[in-house]
Parts: sequence; structure tokens; C-alpha cells
Amino acid sequence: MEKKLKNLDYQIKAVDDKSGIVQFYASSFGERDTDADSDGDVMVKGAYAKTIKENFKRIRHLKNHSISVGVPKELVEDNFGLLVTSQMILGKQVSKELYEEYKVYAELGNSMEHSVGFIPIKTDNDNESGINYIKEVKLMDVTTMETWGANQFTPQGAIKQFGSLEQAIETLKAMLNARFQ
Repeated sequence: MEKKLKNLDYQIKAVDDKSGIVQFYASSFGERDTDADSDGDVMVKGAYAKTIKENFKRIRHLKNHSISVGVPKELVEDNFGLLVTSQMILGKQVSKELYEEYKVYAELGNSMEHSVGFIPIKTDNDNESGINYIKEVKLMDVTTMETWGANQFTPQGAIKQFGSLEQAIETLKAMLNARFQ
């Protein structure tokens, strides 16, 4: 099967200047044809569960689906989508520059875009609506994009150094209650 790419966009909420930890949604879930992205795909909750369990250490954080910029520390499916916590590799120039972009975007309240690279394993095509419901994937990468994505209504993320579980929970609540562009 051919590798597919899915992008999304969301406002950055916080940046810690020293940690290099980036947190973002790489994918959002949907249930209806109105949740479909511009490619006519709807990612179904649970699509990442098996690949996270079986392939976590092989999944990469890339820039533009090609250059390694970070190491995923955690991948979690929540009610919204695939939440990624990644440690940026700040010893690499490309990662350092990308992290600086994150900080500027966050400071200005602008959005960046992220994407997932995956191989579809289980899908359900609705011939009437033309929607492709993606139920299981083999995730290859999460990526930070410099271009627009297929799904403009899904969140991209927050960057923050979490000093405690309480801080992490507060950030996640803020992200889930945010108004999307």
C-alpha cells in the first residue's frame, strides 16, 4: 500500500524557551462526512492504537515528511485526535531553527501545521458520500509542515515544558476548549 499524508492546523498555546519539548495534535478524529478533510478522508478514533503499541519506537518526528527534527516521547489518542509530545533535537541546526519558528508563531498567536504519514490498513469507503473512513493505520511519521494541510479545522498544538502533571492537564484542557480558526 502507498503511504498517505494528512495535515492539520491549530494555534500554539505556550512555549518554554529552554525545554525543546513540543506538543501538538498530528491528527484529528471525525465521525461524519462533514468531518472529512479536503481529500475526503475521516480518521476514526482508534486508528492509531495498534501502531502506537507495536511500532512506537520506529515512529519519527520529521519536518516536511523528510528531515528528522525530534523524537516522539509520547503518542496518545484522546477524544480529539492523536496528541504528540516530542523532544526537539536542538543540537541539529534544522531542529533549532524549527523550534525558533514554533516560538515566534506561539508569541504571535498564529498557527502552524502538522501532518501524519501512514499506510492505511483498514478503511471503510462510503460510496454514496465518497468519504473514506480510516479505521487503522501503520503510522510512519508525524511531521511539522511549512505548507497548508488537507484539514484546516484540526489542531496543531502547544509547546510547553511541563513541570508537573497539573500543568500538563491545564494545557490540555486549554487546547481542547480552544476556538479553532
